[in-house]
Amino acid sequence: MLHFVLALLATSLVLIQAFIGGNRLVYAIPCYLLLALAALGALGIRKRRLRVQPAFGCLLSALALGIYLALRSQFSPVEYLARPHFFLILAALIVYLLCGIELSGTRQRLVLIWVLSLFGLAQVALAVVQFRDVPNFMALPWVFRPDWGFRASGFYISPNQLAGLLGMLAMPMLSICCWSRGETSTRAFAFYGFIACLTGLAITGSRGGYLSTGVGLFVFAGLSLLLAWRFNRPHFLLLSVATALILTALVTATLFFIVKSEVYEKRLSHVREGRGQPAELWRAGIKQFRLAPAFGTGSGTYLYYGRQFRNPAVQSDPQHAHNEYLELLAEYGWVGGGLLAVFLGSHFIWAAVGLRRVLDLKMKPSAWTASNELALLLGAISALAVILVHCITDFSLHLPANALFVAFLFAILANPTVESLQRFELRSNSRAWLRFVAPALGALLLFTAGPRLSGEIFAERARIALRDLRYPEAAALAQRGLEREQKNPDLFYYLGEAHHHLALKTSHPKEAAELLRQAASTFADGLKVFPQDERLLLKMGRTCDQLGQFAEAETCFRRALELDPNSGTVHAYYGLHWHLQRQFGKARPLYERARQLGETQISSAGLRDLERDQAAARSHNPFTELLPEEPPKE
Repeated sequence: MLHFVLALLATSLVLIQAFIGGNRLVYAIPCYLLLALAALGALGIRKRRLRVQPAFGCLLSALALGIYLALRSQFSPVEYLARPHFFLILAALIVYLLCGIELSGTRQRLVLIWVLSLFGLAQVALAVVQFRDVPNFMALPWVFRPDWGFRASGFYISPNQLAGLLGMLAMPMLSICCWSRGETSTRAFAFYGFIACLTGLAITGSRGGYLSTGVGLFVFAGLSLLLAWRFNRPHFLLLSVATALILTALVTATLFFIVKSEVYEKRLSHVREGRGQPAELWRAGIKQFRLAPAFGTGSGTYLYYGRQFRNPAVQSDPQHAHNEYLELLAEYGWVGGGLLAVFLGSHFIWAAVGLRRVLDLKMKPSAWTASNELALLLGAISALAVILVHCITDFSLHLPANALFVAFLFAILANPTVESLQRFELRSNSRAWLRFVAPALGALLLFTAGPRLSGEIFAERARIALRDLRYPEAAALAQRGLEREQKNPDLFYYLGEAHHHLALKTSHPKEAAELLRQAASTFADGLKVFPQDERLLLKMGRTCDQLGQFAEAETCFRRALELDPNSGTVHAYYGLHWHLQRQFGKARPLYERARQLGETQISSAGLRDLERDQAAARSHNPFTELLPEEPPKE
């Protein structure tokens, strides 16, 4: 049963990477269900008399943090925005508990490291294809990747998130190469994996990835030098010089490659310029945090508070704060931040204790010694240094695949030693209940996430059909999804958009009017689920305008402007609203403001037609000309 649980865990961690990192619930939930089955399977593992003692304080800090985040997500304003966080928290706790208690053996952990590293090589191979041959190529052909140009993302959608993963994977590979007891061929392959991860990282073009991986290498080098001084003091100077030369050679080779590459030189010019957009996103997060500093505004709420507090210079949709710590404070408050600090502190303190135990009990003094436990521990510490720095400039832990790998690394810190060291019995009157926590969480995840899968599948199919301009199919799929799921605002958006585009295509006025009324009604139903959804407000306002219901449209646009006062798109749609009513004096400043903010497609066409309409006093509907029928963005 132990091997069965290990196989399920490894399969789920690989699949969630292959499924765009679990970026959407429809791809994450199947992997979560595998994790839930693995947790339930842990009940069948034969109870061993002697077992490694995990750090009880670490386990309690992890459970306290996870339980608080899960409960806070259940009391958040928009249930659907909090749902991905809730499922991810349960899944991360399951991985942490399984790897910290049941799969605590060095061999089992090495199996997971090798499986993830081999798939990491597949990520790098796909990244090379994207970099050299087919930009924006995706392994799942129906998945749309934004135009990142040369920047590779592997199986993921975002290059920055791939950079976070590869930076973490590189550290255990380097540690196995330097400190494990493996054969020379195994260590050579680990070094090859390390170089491959650095290569993949290089072609992501991620500034945060470069910086965080550099910090991880620095941490690994520092710890390795300390260990070398401990074990081989007579040759410490020689080892220090050798290590410095190797790192210098790696950095020099990387810089040479960058200097010889026109594309990389251009990318690094952006690094030097420092446009400051992340800082603007951070300011929005600080304003959000001040709304509810104790417990935060709730899971997923940065999605609309980031828009409300956005700087006019930020016109790309600010869905995340690009700083995990700040977003955690904004959404979960000081309580969440404090629990995270206790969690991090307890784990790194226990990692130091575990490191000392390995040195004292397993390693020979004054001799160069290799140890798999030491390799795992140093690799985990260095990998966590990578991701903790990366979280300052990105939101990699919002990607389930990366978050679950981080949970596995923290499990190594919580229980860094093996069966040959300090043992204890899990007696019925001591801490035997710890073995039942993961299965309980697995059952909860199974019964909460499982029923949501069918609705997510129909939502994803409807999204793809709408993107590909198959409007009748999109409407039918969205309707079937709503029969199974009433709290997903995306389903209402897809159904309403499909009806709207069908209305534009029909030549029968009565049929078009009925389709528009259905679209407006669907958007209104979606706003009951997610009142702050800017998409639904704009589309409902546009549809009401086309129906001549100008008062209802005015309410929608005013609300959208309150929620996102510095959005060029909102100003452009509001300008169209007044343009349609021949209120040219009110439309012009909105068009001009939209163009100043960077929205040029609608505003430029609106200003052009506004001049023409003022001169000719035409009565045509500007929406038919100014709103092109184009597929919605992913």
